Amino acid sequence: MRSYIKRLKEVFKKGNSIDKFNIINYAVFFCFSIVGIFFYCKGYLKSIRFGISDTIAVSSIILGILGVFIGILIGQRENSKFFKATQRNDLGKNFFVKLMAKIRNQFFYNIVFIVFTLLCDFLPVGINSVLKIFFLAIWFWLFMVILWGVFYIVSVIVDISINDTNMNDRDEPKRN
Repeated sequence: MRSYIKRLKEVFKKGNSIDKFNIINYAVFFCFSIVGIFFYCKGYLKSIRFGISDTIAVSSIILGILGVFIGILIGQRENSKFFKATQRNDLGKNFFVKLMAKIRNQFFYNIVFIVFTLLCDFLPVGINSVLKIFFLAIWFWLFMVILWGVFYIVSVIVDISINDTNMNDRDEPKRN
């Protein structure tokens, strides 16, 4: 707990808004899950069963994106301008390990989300409402964690690539 508080203080002092949100995202997504459950209990969300194929399609696309990231990052680990830029930006020697762990965790969350989505189709219609609410809270939370995780990974990679002046070609315009 002390290491988390130390990391929280450091991020809120030095980090940008995306990093600040990333450190508290699980709690925020839990609150959104509660709001989603409230809407479900009030009848505004009738059923998730109608969106099962869409959510599995989104998860499959996200798994594909993560797979591409893994392949590119492993192939470019030692000699790439990207990893040289991470060293110049003082991100630490464990940046590659941390980034790969983040991608691995996103794979895990995505697989669990797909399993939960498929279970939703197999749950009996008259299931206990407390169990259904618990199931939906986890489902909402996982969906938001997956979307945020991919956004965060892309954001980190793009920020390092764009902000390193030695990495970009001189003919390319800089984006701020």
